[in-house]
Amino acid sequence: MGQPIVGNWKLLIRNLRTRNIPKHSIFYLLKEQSMTKQELIDSITEAMKIRYDRAVSKADVSAFLDSLSDVATVSLKAGEDVMLPGLGKLVVKEKAARAGRNPQTGETIQIAAKRVAAFSPTKALKDALE
Repeated sequence: MGQPIVGNWKLLIRNLRTRNIPKHSIFYLLKEQSMTKQELIDSITEAMKIRYDRAVSKADVSAFLDSLSDVATVSLKAGEDVMLPGLGKLVVKEKAARAGRNPQTGETIQIAAKRVAAFSPTKALKDALE
């Protein structure tokens, strides 16, 4: 057997960064729970059939998701927030420049300032998850 994942935290951090997650790790189970685009498309088409009694093609749902991605990207680049009704909003946050450390050499490096996208859930979504 290999080294226990709990006892070697440096190995755990490296594996998480490189996505080389051992199958006996709890993080492997968490990784497997994320939904793929195809699974999302399937879920949306089923929800449309059940909730709205409408058949929507998978191609239409896929085109919608691609269009949503394009619109969100353009809006976020322009510095605008993107509202997703019932879910939350995507916002642009500014991260200041900071000093970091190269983990291989220990050398101090300067990390440039950047803009990142962040998700802010609605109160209804937060309450649903409690």
